[in-house]
Amino acid sequence: MATMGRGPRRLLWGMWGICLVVAVAFVGYVVWLVILYVANGGDDPFLTGSDISCGQAMAYANGSLPDQVTDQDCEFHNWMDDQASGTFRMPRADARSWLSSTYPDGDLDTASCGEGTDLCLRQDFEHGTAGSSVHGVRIDVTYEDGDTALVRLSAFST
Repeated sequence: MATMGRGPRRLLWGMWGICLVVAVAFVGYVVWLVILYVANGGDDPFLTGSDISCGQAMAYANGSLPDQVTDQDCEFHNWMDDQASGTFRMPRADARSWLSSTYPDGDLDTASCGEGTDLCLRQDFEHGTAGSSVHGVRIDVTYEDGDTALVRLSAFST
């Protein structure tokens, strides 16, 4: 029976050692990602998001905030794609006219909105429109009790 010399045996153990180092590094990386994911409550494991004003979010979306806005909560994420999103409240009576004047070419609809949404707008932009990199804007409006409308904004690039 032929036996392996010392050189080939060391090479074999060296290859197994390299595989072990790569496997441990990969497992360490996955553990690090899980820790980041859990530490951030499941959102944004790569820490790419930041809070911004809803005025900045609307500027990114090629628009402007309406008058009398309350309860602003907007953020911006930039990892593979850029996305500004958030919510704010405004007077219910002004919602339709604000959307129509801010996005005159947008698809303003009531029939095809999602469940619980009273008014929605979809606007797609050609790349580089108005000096912005935004490609699409989605706005959903839900009429709340009284004279208030909750606006959900999502503007993104691809």
